[in-house]
Amino acid sequence: MNKKISWSLIISPEIMTEYTGVKLRDYFTDPRATMKVQLENEKIFNQLYGLPVGRHVSPEATSYFIPSLLGAEIEFPEDNPPEIRTRRLRCIEEAKELKLPENIRTAGRMAKIIEHHEYMKEAAEGTDITVGLGFGGMQGPFTTAVILRGIDFFTDIILYPEESKALLELCADVNIAVLSFWKETTGKDINFLWFGDDYSGLISPELYGEFSYPYIKKIYDYAEKPYMMLHCETLKKGHLKYLDMMGVNFFDPGNNEELSVKDIIGATNVKFSYNLFTVKDMLYGTPESITNKYMQCAADGAPAMTAEICRKTPKENIRAYIDIAKKYEV
Repeated sequence: MNKKISWSLIISPEIMTEYTGVKLRDYFTDPRATMKVQLENEKIFNQLYGLPVGRHVSPEATSYFIPSLLGAEIEFPEDNPPEIRTRRLRCIEEAKELKLPENIRTAGRMAKIIEHHEYMKEAAEGTDITVGLGFGGMQGPFTTAVILRGIDFFTDIILYPEESKALLELCADVNIAVLSFWKETTGKDINFLWFGDDYSGLISPELYGEFSYPYIKKIYDYAEKPYMMLHCETLKKGHLKYLDMMGVNFFDPGNNEELSVKDIIGATNVKFSYNLFTVKDMLYGTPESITNKYMQCAADGAPAMTAEICRKTPKENIRAYIDIAKKYEV
């Protein structure tokens, strides 16, 4: 076993609350519950699986954080992930009414993030706990536009391209406003940028070059080209050329049935991780199938591996993943 590869295990809020016995609504809306879950979860995963223990907490922004700044209303079910209550835009013409928030501090989810951050800083005072702001990632403008408009945005870009581009420009600008706030608040330069952009791979590579690439690139250029990671579960081989063009340093294809390890290696020079699939491999697989799949991906040339687990994932499957990963780790 000469191949050395890095690995990670993605532990979502659904998992953290499952292991700590806290409801998801409380985790997202009560900073005391957020701190409890984050701190206890690391101890539990250390005891069960030998993962490292940290002492870091931050508010939970949710994946709908960016759309909320443009008026999307987030709903928090008792024990399911957050949802968008209603679509913000009934037609693309309504996008003309959207404006950048005059005060980013009071817009959408940001007000609660700041409130929770202040609570955590006070609660952590005098301890070894560090507190972050809780929005380390951005959302691709195309995905934000789909969340605001719904699936009709896929036809809007064909029927109303200029209006669609104006909305995408605004979605990029709200990301930039968040980054500006982050720099102002922390006094630090942006050295890492994470994008989640799952909807963008549902358009053709040609349309991606017109309706997704320029807007991510605009945000990246504003941040003065830091290390960039892109997560998108829907990209096809034809899209991968844009990773190099955008300046992506690391690509996470997620649970993407369309891309193999060899497909990615053959289409881009960008480093990437390959995922064991959350349901097919980790939930319904066995320790043997997980070990074999991991070894095959390593043999195919994967430079890094990851897995995201969902609720009820068997503990023996998680242990099998960690055990084989440690045999290959750098």
